[in-house]
Amino acid sequence: MENTNSDTLTPKATMVQMNFFDALSSIADNKRVMRIAWANNDYCLIHDGKLSIFTNDKIRPWIVNDGDMEGRDWIVIKGTND
Repeated sequence: MENTNSDTLTPKATMVQMNFFDALSSIADNKRVMRIAWANNDYCLIHDGKLSIFTNDKIRPWIVNDGDMEGRDWIVIKGTND
């Protein structure tokens, strides 16, 4: 899947930071989420029924780590799924 550059962060004034479990809930609602700490274009989503991450221009399985679960800087990004 190619990134069409249609994904942009929500405007800062409306950006709501979430914890990991809220981010998972957003993913389950067919949203794409990312961490502010990542400072790149990676995002997480459901792809083919699996928790996935879009990174390096490819969708890959997302192996959740402690940092992901402890992060409180998750945000929903705008794109084709909002």
